[in-house]
Amino acid sequence: MNNNQINNSNQSRVRSVTSVYSAPLPEASQFEYYERVLTGSADRILVMAERQSKHRQSIEKWAIFGDQIRSFIALLFAFVISIIGGGGGIYLVYLNKEISGLISLFITISSLVGSFIYGFSQKKRDLLKRREEIDSR
Repeated sequence: MNNNQINNSNQSRVRSVTSVYSAPLPEASQFEYYERVLTGSADRILVMAERQSKHRQSIEKWAIFGDQIRSFIALLFAFVISIIGGGGGIYLVYLNKEISGLISLFITISSLVGSFIYGFSQKKRDLLKRREEIDSR
């Protein structure tokens, strides 16, 4: 017998199997195992998942509400600033300071238009990002 045959007969093989599971709840077979190990544990796991789901939904609800409040306040301030800027520009034109008044009106209008364009493009980017996240799942 040569060395090659001796080495092949003395070699052992190791096989590793890895299983990955990612979900809020374990698989049904694991539920059964948990229940056998500790009676009532399956119910505790379900209650924990339900509480976590309610908690996440509550956070999402408050986040959406906060976003709506911030949007409303931003819109309100934009309205007040535009009234002040536009009114100031018109008042300057009334006082025969046409260049200053027209500049004030131009700045007010262009800042409002710029804000709306920026907000629209930001929403579009956010929607595209969310769509990509959903598609990647």
